[in-house]
Amino acid sequence: MMVTGARGGQGTTTVAVALALHAASHGDVAVAAAPSQGAALLLGVPAIERGETVQVTPSVTLAAPPAVVTADTHVVDGGLFGTSRAFRGCETYVVLRGPCYVALATLLACHAERPDGIILVAEEGRSLTSQDVSEVTGVPVVATVTAGSRVARTIDAGLLVSRLSRLHELDDLRRLAAPPPPHTGTRSHPMTKPSKTHTDLPLWRHRHNGALRAGARVHFASTRRRPAGVR
Repeated sequence: MMVTGARGGQGTTTVAVALALHAASHGDVAVAAAPSQGAALLLGVPAIERGETVQVTPSVTLAAPPAVVTADTHVVDGGLFGTSRAFRGCETYVVLRGPCYVALATLLACHAERPDGIILVAEEGRSLTSQDVSEVTGVPVVATVTAGSRVARTIDAGLLVSRLSRLHELDDLRRLAAPPPPHTGTRSHPMTKPSKTHTDLPLWRHRHNGALRAGARVHFASTRRRPAGVR
């Protein structure tokens, strides 16, 4: 699976590393990430250069492309959505933090192929919801994780590998990292239920050949109440 970000600062590398660590419960995992993306720091191993690999745990290996590692599951930290070369048959997920209005607009403006799902890094106090994101993009929100202080402190202490199981804020990634059901080979991601309340914001959705592109304006929900007398 490839994990990309709607824009910079979305938490893409953290999500990719957490997915890889959860997937290690089901077999050997290779994490592919450029040296500049900081995956080695999150995994608590020495930094590696282009083409090098390092063993993180008995079942997790970090590789800097073009190094190739044989594994049951490959997790690619793909950087920004639309800038990475897609791998044939690879599941692609976009990390969206907030939901941030600017990041969502950036995602909609990208002409890349439609991703398989959106991983939402939820922040407290945001007006937009997962329903808004799914409704506007036409892409299901496949996992929601919380950007909380416990996660930040664990990462700052360099303990993500050893304490991931205690971070229930990231539990949705455990389900996403599990192998697909037998005899299917693929995952099924139902669409998030549509919103029932709407407001006008300048975001657009249009589907063309599987891509996300600017098109007709759509309406999406907001949890913010309007003042009395305002329409």
